[in-house]
Formats: sequence, C-alpha cells, structure tokens
Amino acid sequence: MLGEQMERVMPIIMMLGIGGLAAVVGVRQLLRTSRLRSTGVRVGGTIVGQVGYSSTNRRRNRAAVFEFRTVDGDPVRVQQKIAVSHTLLRQGQPVTVAYDPADPRQAEIVEAKNQIGGAVLLITVGGLFFLVGAVILVSRLLG
Repeated sequence: MLGEQMERVMPIIMMLGIGGLAAVVGVRQLLRTSRLRSTGVRVGGTIVGQVGYSSTNRRRNRAAVFEFRTVDGDPVRVQQKIAVSHTLLRQGQPVTVAYDPADPRQAEIVEAKNQIGGAVLLITVGGLFFLVGAVILVSRLLG
C-alpha cells in the first residue's frame, strides 16, 4: 500500500523539487545581479565572444564572454551566468561592467537585460511548477 502511494506521488515530489530548485536559482541570480549592478565597481569592458549551449527547442542558447580591467589594472575574463536564446551583445561591443572588488570574477554587464529576464523566467516557471505540484500533491493526499 505504501509503495503504491509513493509510486503515485513520486513524480509530483520531483516536480516540487525541480520547480523549487529553479525558483531558488532564479532568486539567487536576481539578487546577485541586482547587488552587483547597484554596489559593484563600474568599469569599461568588451564583449569578446559567446559560448553556445544546446537547448530542447533546437536553438542555441548563448552566454556572452566579456573582458575588463579592474581599477587596479588586472585583466579579468568572465562568462554571463545565464545563457539565453537571444542576445543583443556582439563581439567587439564596448559595455559597462559592474564587479565585486573582493572577487572580480563576480561581474555583470550593466546593459545586459537578459540576465534579469532569465532570472525572472526561472523564478516564474520554477514557482509555477512548484505551485502546481503542491496543489496536485495536496489533492491526492486528501482525496
């Protein structure tokens, strides 16, 4: 009996876990991006390329790779944290970078709205999965 009930709820528990994890990752990215953009040291940088990732819709998601120099003159090369299917950032394009002086590899391109959009999308989809999973789980446990 218990095994049968676990078999019924296990996909729902996975839905809760995946949705919750996606939402947490989105919240962390949104907070990190917001913190860097509001309190980070701003310097000029340049887009030096893009890294492509395969996605399920046969499109390639891309994350910009950018370089900048800290105020101390140290060179830093960083890749955006969230890869998206559409970006307006092009190789050679000058950008404004906000970075954490304690860890310059923690950096964001100020003009890149796709990082906030990607984080919001993770929060929304993850939250939706979690909410739907919770409703289904409660209805099965009570019904």
